Amino acid sequence: MALAIKGLPTCTSIDMGGPAAMTAYIYAPQANLSVGGGGSDTYDTVGAFFVGQITFGGHINFHFDEQLARTGPTIGYSPLMWKEVQ
Repeated sequence: MALAIKGLPTCTSIDMGGPAAMTAYIYAPQANLSVGGGGSDTYDTVGAFFVGQITFGGHINFHFDEQLARTGPTIGYSPLMWKEVQ
């Protein structure tokens, strides 16, 4: 699944049940994002989430798509660094 969401200021909650392998870009800075986990895929989610708060449930592998920082939508923000959570 490929997904792009640009949330309006009234978008305060996004719930993505899982497990599902997906490529996603979400820009909803006022939203709380909940992503379901599970499964044993090593390719669960690829993309970028710009949200107020995120909650991952269960097992999920997330890969930040570095190309989005260079060619993705211009929104005034770009990540300077991130740390992989082990």
